[in-house]
Amino acid sequence: MRIATPLVLSALLLSSPALCQDHAFKRHRSLAYVEGEGADKVRHTLDLYVPEGVEKPPLVLFIHGGAWRMGAKGWYAGIGRWLARNGYACAQNNYRLTPTVQHPVHVMDCAKALAWLVANAKKYGYDVENVFLTGHSAGGHLSSLLALSPKYLKGEGLKRTRIRGVFPLSGVYDCRSRYGTFVKTFGEEREGREEASPVANIHDKTPPFMVIWADKDMAGLPQDAKRFVAALKKAKRPVEGHEVQGRNHMTITSRIGSDGDEASRLILEFLKKHR
Repeated sequence: MRIATPLVLSALLLSSPALCQDHAFKRHRSLAYVEGEGADKVRHTLDLYVPEGVEKPPLVLFIHGGAWRMGAKGWYAGIGRWLARNGYACAQNNYRLTPTVQHPVHVMDCAKALAWLVANAKKYGYDVENVFLTGHSAGGHLSSLLALSPKYLKGEGLKRTRIRGVFPLSGVYDCRSRYGTFVKTFGEEREGREEASPVANIHDKTPPFMVIWADKDMAGLPQDAKRFVAALKKAKRPVEGHEVQGRNHMTITSRIGSDGDEASRLILEFLKKHR
């Protein structure tokens, strides 16, 4: 699995797609979701986009990618704006990165971000009984694991029933191999890498999933996504799988919101169906 450089990633993801103009919105920058001892002033922050004129909009938590060792919430600002313009509140969180930390710190930070969002729902005006999880690449992995492994939500006192759906983008779902990045992120022991694998955490209360990947995605990811979809179907859980044509690992997200974009259409349909 090849990892793009931070410069290439940020240049692609900060491109400005055409955006729907239905709703004005407010952007709240760098809100601290952990405070006090142990808080990281950069990594424990999130940006929040809230549409105006929408009563209790659903909340989408979008988790950034970057191979668990780089990345930032601001890379995907265009998606936050686009969702808000379409009537959905969107939070985009930072989390601590490898090599400073290893699994399960990344997903635990994401659970803390969600807990903060639940606690502050009245202040910002979104519906925390109507929550969707998503993310790109490593963020696709983290959003899926957060939804599937009950201990991370439970650890923050969160109900699984709040999660109405999950739509990871070009994510990673099986971390059990000894691929170098997996070992560095999830540890030497296969048991730990299995615990970190969304495909190994499917259960009878799995929320609806829509798994999206690109036809020209990073090597290995389309096959991983198809196996994950097949595993969800085998478990008789609600799932859709979509391969978006004419996109690669970066443009699958950088073109969201642009005219005629297939991923954008699929996302809005999924949100409308499950909200």
